[in-house]
Amino acid sequence: TKNVQIFFFIFLFVILLSMIDSKIDSYSGERMSENLNEFKSILTKLYLSDPCSVLPNPLWKTFGHLTDIQTDIKLKGDNVTKLQAFNQREFMVYWSSFYESPDIREAVKKEFRLVVINQKYESFFDKLSFPIIMRYFRLKHSGAELSAALSSQYYFEDVNTQKDCLIVSDFIGRCYENIKPSEKRVKSWTETGVFDNSLWLWIKEKGSGIPIALGIGERDTVNGEGSLEYIQVDPAFRGKGICKALVNELVHRLYSKISIVTVSGDLYNISNCEAVYRKCNFEGDNVWSVLKK
Repeated sequence: TKNVQIFFFIFLFVILLSMIDSKIDSYSGERMSENLNEFKSILTKLYLSDPCSVLPNPLWKTFGHLTDIQTDIKLKGDNVTKLQAFNQREFMVYWSSFYESPDIREAVKKEFRLVVINQKYESFFDKLSFPIIMRYFRLKHSGAELSAALSSQYYFEDVNTQKDCLIVSDFIGRCYENIKPSEKRVKSWTETGVFDNSLWLWIKEKGSGIPIALGIGERDTVNGEGSLEYIQVDPAFRGKGICKALVNELVHRLYSKISIVTVSGDLYNISNCEAVYRKCNFEGDNVWSVLKK
């Protein structure tokens, strides 16, 4: 009986040590609110220091998906060295200070149907298992604003979001081959915490008043971040400097409210929109991959 008691206490001691080590090295797989809150706090700090290398999209969008997930925080001393978040179907967040590969068991990795990862870590996943691969550039504005020089033939006008949601839907559909959000969806964009009507902007033709370009930006006042979400120019009016003027005007309006401005887009977009953003003082070399089954 005494030996059994000794063995029992040794067993408890080993379990306790393993729990302490786990607490020091990582917080994993628990849905306790304090762990998720700590994960969000660390992610926010990392993101604001270098947004384009940490996430493929604005911080607030990622926060909207961080439910029912496993989060891992790896520490070395007081420094965070690795951060990741995923659920049974999706791998959503990954960052490493030493460019290490993600810590995911093969059995878990095989279940992923969607992986969002910085291209530098893409090789960790078997691309043959993901028939759909999309890549996106991610840029941050340098802070040096340019003039929103617009030809005298055109003028800026704020979108009337109470009345123009259907017009916005139709205009976006004219500018893209395979994208046309419904009127209801456009309306839903005005009901988020990052909506700012001054960042919904038409460029119209003088005389006719016809919309020839549309810009939509969003602002996260909590974290001081702004982003350009939709920038479209009617195909008949492209190549006239209109897109550049629209981007510069939205950047100017954002900087009156926040301190970071980012943008992302299809790396292989036929209109080469990345080049336009770079002419407007957006910078960076991060490419993000979306792998789908």
